[in-house]
Amino acid sequence: MVTRVLDTNIIVKWFLLEEGSQAAEEFLEELLAGQAVVLVPSSLFYEVANVLWVRRRDGLTEATSLAIW
Repeated sequence: MVTRVLDTNIIVKWFLLEEGSQAAEEFLEELLAGQAVVLVPSSLFYEVANVLWVRRRDGLTEATSLAIW
């Protein structure tokens, strides 16, 4: 079993199609299969909220932001 750090960029790639989304999907499949242990930085939730806020200025809808959150 491997240990992985869950980064904000990975979470965003799970919900929004961008470069590297395929690798993020593979990471998610590894997690769901129980093949990895995950470490989460204490600032993760703040960072995700910030990304969603910035993306709202770029056209991400409030409904989509709330669904991701």
